[in-house]
Amino acid sequence: MADSKLRVPVEVPPAGNRARDALREPVEAKVLFASSPEISSSASAPFNADVFFSSSRSTSTENEPLVVSVQREGSTKAEPIEGLCPETQLFELHAKVMRAFGSPPESCLHELADIGSLWMGSTLLRGSTKTLRELGLSGQVQLVFVQTRDLLTLQVGDGSMLQVARDIACVSRRLHAAVEHHGIFNVFQLPEVSLPMLRKVLTYCAYHRDNPAPPIKTHLLLNWRNGTVPSSNLQQCDVCAWDCDFIDIAADLFVPLIAAANVLHVEPLCDLACAKVGSEIRKRGMGPLETRKHFSIVHDSIPEDEVRTQFSKCPSSRELSTFVFSEA
Repeated sequence: MADSKLRVPVEVPPAGNRARDALREPVEAKVLFASSPEISSSASAPFNADVFFSSSRSTSTENEPLVVSVQREGSTKAEPIEGLCPETQLFELHAKVMRAFGSPPESCLHELADIGSLWMGSTLLRGSTKTLRELGLSGQVQLVFVQTRDLLTLQVGDGSMLQVARDIACVSRRLHAAVEHHGIFNVFQLPEVSLPMLRKVLTYCAYHRDNPAPPIKTHLLLNWRNGTVPSSNLQQCDVCAWDCDFIDIAADLFVPLIAAANVLHVEPLCDLACAKVGSEIRKRGMGPLETRKHFSIVHDSIPEDEVRTQFSKCPSSRELSTFVFSEA
């Protein structure tokens, strides 16, 4: 029955006047049931308290900041990490953790995932683009940073610092010897190298640490006076595609890059850079004077004697120096 009328008697105290006597008359009350067409369909849905209060809570806490602290494995000191909310992505948290532990992105060659891992209890946090909400972080959270690779600190001529994993740094024969002699806890001085060139050299070392570059057939490129050189294509001289992309740089960067590779004793990189210069010489048919001008090899800030000294360690750069400074 969707609609019914009930006669509901209303009891009142005895009264002696006509107005109160009228209240003794039965009163009609209309009762509507859930199936009545007079009730909207939305009103007829059952009330779910769990859904209601859950929705209210999620709305109120959606953008509330998280209280996160991180401690190194084996340490009792925790570092607070500020500026986090449930929608923060994991890679952003990684950057903040690196900064809290003295390795900000601008002065470290690596991301956190390259040198360690971040744990919440027994759960490894992974998935750099996942949000902290998706990873289960809420309210107050204690995390643990587990560092799996030692870092070296290198200081260049202008005082800038760069941190790099020891195993990558030791691809450089100079840094390998320094670590063997002094250990890993010193700041290693490299006054002859600029920060951009140091990053460039160590990026090469990082790629080739477990993937050594095969010898380049430099005789195909470095014998500039031999008009029968068959090719100026680096890939035809056993240079891999990654190296070809890596060495595709502006002409005025070759001198500082070759010098940095010489200083750090990274001979495969020196060979690669010299091979690229040689390929350009062959392609453009340049002589010594044109080569010096095109690659900015000698100018006020880098005199000839300094270039000769910087190029003196690697055979390929010595050969390049001999050609560049020969008579036109």
